[in-house]
Amino acid sequence: MGPLLPGSDHIRLVRPVTASAAGGSVVPLPGVRAGVFLLPSSPAVLIDCGMRGQGRRVLSAVAAAGVAPSDIALIALTHWHIDHVGALSSIRGRTGAEVAAHRADAPIIAGLVPPTKPELRGESGKFARWMLLKLYRPSNVDRIVEDGDELPHGLRVVATPGHTPGHVCYYLEESGIVFVGDALFHRDARLQLPPGGFSHDSGLARRSLAALRSLRFDQCYFGHGEPMLDRADMIVHDFLDRLLDSEEDAPAPDGVSLRGSS
Repeated sequence: MGPLLPGSDHIRLVRPVTASAAGGSVVPLPGVRAGVFLLPSSPAVLIDCGMRGQGRRVLSAVAAAGVAPSDIALIALTHWHIDHVGALSSIRGRTGAEVAAHRADAPIIAGLVPPTKPELRGESGKFARWMLLKLYRPSNVDRIVEDGDELPHGLRVVATPGHTPGHVCYYLEESGIVFVGDALFHRDARLQLPPGGFSHDSGLARRSLAALRSLRFDQCYFGHGEPMLDRADMIVHDFLDRLLDSEEDAPAPDGVSLRGSS
């Protein structure tokens, strides 16, 4: 989860782009705090579901994309933070969809254990604690996933723990598409790590990004920021090479310009 500044993380609706071997598409849904993505071909899949109170807005966008809410078969969650699961109870209740989440985050999503506290540093840490712990509402999880599991449309689970204990990315290998949740941010034409104040273990979050280095993808969709729609892996891998090949005690780069400057 990242900072929730008014209007800063809204994802505009763009023309669907080819996303699956079955001829489906990826539709970013507009007007939500963090990226929510629809795979509309049957069985329809939502990746994440937005902030608490945004369920009707998400489902209206689903309907505008030509998919009936009742046709959503699965909600695949990247992690438990409320800007990604806050509307889960509402959307699940209106769609009857199954919910998939990683084993380490599922008990938090279901309300079986208390939410893990992020690294509470400074004012952003205090805000994170209030947002994550005070506004959280639990919802059931139907399907526990692990690294390497495959979901409809060939969505492969790629474990990237650290931002939360069970953070995952989802990868469409045949189509060359990856959904990275909050493993990486893309703001102001720069790749960035998620704010440390919102992470469970920022060191682990950094190290676990190594899982993305072996993936090949043209398109990359982020929980916060505009998607990359062409040769995204070259940009992401360059960022990760700089990040992960640096000396262990060196400070992490806070971003890489996509405009050609260093």
